[in-house]
Amino acid sequence: MNQNVYLQQYKKNTVETASPEELLIMLFNALVNYVAKARTAISTANIQDTHNNITAAQNILIEFIDTLDHSVNPSLAKNLESLYTYNIQLLATANIKKDLKKIDESYNMLKDLRDTWKKAAELSKSGSVEKNTESVEEQRSLRAVDNTEYDDEDDTPDEEYTGYEFDG
Repeated sequence: MNQNVYLQQYKKNTVETASPEELLIMLFNALVNYVAKARTAISTANIQDTHNNITAAQNILIEFIDTLDHSVNPSLAKNLESLYTYNIQLLATANIKKDLKKIDESYNMLKDLRDTWKKAAELSKSGSVEKNTESVEEQRSLRAVDNTEYDDEDDTPDEEYTGYEFDG
């Protein structure tokens, strides 16, 4: 019994002291875990566990939608909202029809999205994002000094443009 109290306190402290990025990753880990548990529950015909896990996953997705800040990057927020809404619909269909294909589609999409957020958080934490931004600013200021016309798409001087595009 005491061990459970300590575990609950540890979890509470972990959440309360986590950065916003860490909280996002924690929620994504829980989300992916709920979808995986729902898949297992569907496979074993456990209707109650299927419903409980899918509902928990949908609640996290709803929270993600509710906390999107459309003022920072409206296009990104709209795309994320569409992605989260689509997954809510996939999970609803999976819950009603006990459809493993829908669960798998949602699981793979959410796992990839979680991994992307993890990578973004790591880059942000390591300062790579800021360093890259500084590098771009440095390149722009150097351009202003040398007065060479550059092609905006590939950062090569216009007169040497080869026609190749970078898919970045």
